[in-house]
Amino acid sequence: MELKNVKSEGELYSDSVRAELGLASYLRVIVFAGFAWALVGAVVAAIASEPEVTSITEQIAFYGIVMGFGAVWGFARLIIAGLIGYPLYKFWCSRMRGQRLQGKFAVVVPLEP
Repeated sequence: MELKNVKSEGELYSDSVRAELGLASYLRVIVFAGFAWALVGAVVAAIASEPEVTSITEQIAFYGIVMGFGAVWGFARLIIAGLIGYPLYKFWCSRMRGQRLQGKFAVVVPLEP
């Protein structure tokens, strides 16, 4: 007899965990959290700048360039700050036995046959 829909792994759930992120995960969190801030900075830069062009097409192009550059520059700053800050994060996690996180977490656990 063949069993169908049998899971080979189970999940344990918790409201808080103690974790230490790897570099790739650490950068993903920083980029995800900071990307909106980069867009806000780009919008502020576009509003604060005053183009010396009169046609609407030139203004749209100008603001598009300013906002695009602001978003790319903000993203680059996030990555650089993450790479610089990661050794400090690792040191802090090693001293505190990981970073305590709260939210919804599922830990995948292999089930024994």
